[in-house]
Amino acid sequence: MKKLKLILSATLLAMIGFTACNDDNKKKEEPRMVGDVFVRCKIVRNDTLYAPCYIAYCNGAMKSVEVTSPSLKKVPLKSYVSDASIFSKLPDKLIGYKKEKVEPGDYNFKAITQQGDILESINKLSDKIYAPLKITKFEYKPSNISFDIEWKELKDMDMIKITLSEKLSGVRLFESDYLLPNTTKYSFDRGSSGWKVINIEKDKDCVLSVTAYKFEDIGQKSWTALEWQSFDKKELKWETVIE
Repeated sequence: MKKLKLILSATLLAMIGFTACNDDNKKKEEPRMVGDVFVRCKIVRNDTLYAPCYIAYCNGAMKSVEVTSPSLKKVPLKSYVSDASIFSKLPDKLIGYKKEKVEPGDYNFKAITQQGDILESINKLSDKIYAPLKITKFEYKPSNISFDIEWKELKDMDMIKITLSEKLSGVRLFESDYLLPNTTKYSFDRGSSGWKVINIEKDKDCVLSVTAYKFEDIGQKSWTALEWQSFDKKELKWETVIE
């Protein structure tokens, strides 16, 4: 849960401008909500697994959000940010992914704000299936804190990002810029510019992730309109002592 909170509050709030208005502006605006459903995809052993992700963004505080799938399944969302402007349901890393593909079609989001307004939004999930991301080379050299990663080229993705995080807390240690979709390799070391934290406790369990993103509209690249997210990761134990 702590990791999920960090992902939503630190990453989503930093990247989208939908909720980035001050309190005065919020008072003047009509309440509005945008719902987004997208697919997360990964390989476990030799199986490709899929999971739906639901996120609702509002320019004010919400009390509840429920999503209705094309087959009329009801999915309640929860808020993990202090101002209740984002509600979500993301897959559990152990049981949230299935071999079955996520149901395409219209997903209906219905929110009730803390003032009692009812807001609705429809997001269509495409039936197109994209290839999963697979890391083919991973090398970590503790002596100079260097990483070398390679992965199979992905078609139809819009951009790729590399991150290194603490496994237990989810605290982001390093993140790359967004890379072109045809990128298939990446290297970084102690002198690279993407470090958030580098004085890491020895023997700390960490996770390096390579994530590819597909947007509903490549022209806009809106974080409130994701279509697909494919990722692979490698776990490591931090071996370097920073003097």
